[in-house]
Amino acid sequence: MFQSLPPVIKNLVMINAIYVVFILWASGNAEFAPVLLNFMLCKSDLIFSRPMFEEMYAYGEFKPLQLVTHFFSHKEIFHILFNMMALTSLGSGVEYVMGSKRFLEFYLFCGFVGGLIIAFLDPSNNPVLGASGAISGVIVAFAFLFPKEKLSVFFLPPIEARWVATGIGVLSLVFVLIGGGGFISHFGHLAGMVAALIYFGFYKVRAHF
Repeated sequence: MFQSLPPVIKNLVMINAIYVVFILWASGNAEFAPVLLNFMLCKSDLIFSRPMFEEMYAYGEFKPLQLVTHFFSHKEIFHILFNMMALTSLGSGVEYVMGSKRFLEFYLFCGFVGGLIIAFLDPSNNPVLGASGAISGVIVAFAFLFPKEKLSVFFLPPIEARWVATGIGVLSLVFVLIGGGGFISHFGHLAGMVAALIYFGFYKVRAHF
């Protein structure tokens, strides 16, 4: 099954897996702790006043490199398994239609621009780690390209992709507004979706010139 994946999806899965193996190995080595902490996307205090994090969030310093490292890194096995399942099941079709070069451009754009939105506009102080933002962008792309394709989401009956994407966006917005969701970055999900909309907007404008 892995061999049948398109090239960009296949390489993204391998890169994410390598990061997880490295993080699991480095977690037991104190000298690597600062490196691991820098993988997470911490929030900038340019707009919001950010108090220093306490206990496990004692780092809290935004660094530009985190805009890239955060969406290739995961700490929990379940987190990466869920994200990679979504990436392979939805992203493969998107890559086949968009082409590998443009899909890679799109994925990196969603991860990076989504990271910018999170770092400067997310009022939460919690750092962000994981590919969920970039994959939220892939969900938007899938909904654009295959709007009536029915998807199975957990225990729900099959739902058209356009409504799945809309539902995820609405739920994420609700959680952001009520301040719920624990350590899940619902703002990050929204940021990835907004980045996807920005990308398609620019692409549509660019096509006219």
